[in-house]
Formats: sequence, C-alpha cells, structure tokens
Amino acid sequence: MLNHLTRKDMFLLHGPRGGRLKPDTVRNVLIRKVLERLAPRYPSPQGTKGFRDGRLHSFRHYFISRCADSGVPERIVMEWVGHADSAMVRRYYSLNDEEAKRQMESLNLLGGAGKRFAGNENGTAYSKLEDSPGRES
Repeated sequence: MLNHLTRKDMFLLHGPRGGRLKPDTVRNVLIRKVLERLAPRYPSPQGTKGFRDGRLHSFRHYFISRCADSGVPERIVMEWVGHADSAMVRRYYSLNDEEAKRQMESLNLLGGAGKRFAGNENGTAYSKLEDSPGRES
C-alpha cells in the first residue's frame, strides 16, 4: 500500500498543511482521534495504566508480544516490523505467565518414562517401583 502512495518530495507522509510530519502531530492525533474515543470501550481499573495511556510504541510492543505468544517465528516478525537485528525484536518478546505455563506444560521432558509415575492419566501409575510389572519382589 505504501509503495502506491504518490510522493511530492522525499517524505512519505506529510503534516496537515502539507509540510513535514512532526512526531507530536502523530501522537496528538492518535490520542485525540483514537485513544480518547475508544477508551470507554476498553476501561482499566482506577489508578492503573490501560488503553487510554497507549502510544504508538506501546501498540508496537503489544503486537510483537502477541506474535511471540502465538508462536510467530522471530524472523517473520523482524520482517513485519522492519528490524534487521533480532536482538531488537527480542526486547519486545515478553511471554505472559499464562503463555509461559502453557508452553512449559506442552514439553515432554521425561518422554515415555514419565508415564510410569503417579498422577498420569494413562492408568499405569505405581505406588512403589517394586510393584511395577516385570520386576520381581
């Protein structure tokens, strides 16, 4: 989409009067036309930061964090957000506690050996190693 925009000078985007777009203009428009209007839909508890406090960078951080939580490969995220250095993208990757727990639970650290111990759903749990089939007491 950006490749199809016509350019009249070296800048891709321009301010409201056609000149250079200033960072404060983008921030102020985001606050006034997006965040303030949508804030009632996304309330946050009194005294905490929430949607209303978001800025361009925080939405970028959220996007990259969601990509990480969803298993999108780091290289693809780097391409999407325009980072050439993976160290920069890794700064955004912050798995939430639930996602970290889900990932840990998906690991099969004991392989088939874990099926012999109490608490497994397969019904082969043994109270003592001596009671296991194939062992003589």
